[in-house]
Amino acid sequence: MTTYFDDFEKKLIEPINLKLGNNSLLFKSGKGWIIESSDIDKANDDLINMKKLYNNAMTEIANLNDDIKGLTDTKAVVLELLIEERQRNHQLEQEIAAYKAELKENYKTILDIKQQYQKD
Repeated sequence: MTTYFDDFEKKLIEPINLKLGNNSLLFKSGKGWIIESSDIDKANDDLINMKKLYNNAMTEIANLNDDIKGLTDTKAVVLELLIEERQRNHQLEQEIAAYKAELKENYKTILDIKQQYQKD
């Protein structure tokens, strides 16, 4: 059983072309309806480009996260070394203060001995 559309398609010699702006709707014999649209092609190209940009951005973010992790580890090591250095400096300052006090006492003792020697 053939329908009106089957007969119409067989009798069709020239394709039907409906055009609106950059969009075309074609009816070709044996192929049926075909959409040709530079807008759709452009949108498809834009989506492909956006996907590439997105993938590049995600790769860059992953690289930056790796860099941040490395920097965080380095920061922790540097802070640990800084704490050790401050503790060492504090200890040295205490030792210097103790040496100064001892030197002061020794100098005082020397002055006392010198005064006693001059009295004698």
